[in-house]
Amino acid sequence: MPLMVLDEDLAEQVIKRRRASPAYRWDEVWEGVYVAMPLPDILYFDLAAVFLLAFYSEYSGRRGYRVHGHINISDRNRE
Repeated sequence: MPLMVLDEDLAEQVIKRRRASPAYRWDEVWEGVYVAMPLPDILYFDLAAVFLLAFYSEYSGRRGYRVHGHINISDRNRE
């Protein structure tokens, strides 16, 4: 369920608590908006495995192709 926190003090408190928890590693910032992602569940990992297997079986061993699971991809420049 999406939740928008407009109170800046409350938002800072929520983000501070998130950063202290293991769940923080899944959080992202999209165009300046902090997004607290839910922890992945077993269905997520099952689906990820299906895609990984499909791409690996098609592209593994082909020159110039690499197949990896669970990596972040961004179009942002590193700053």
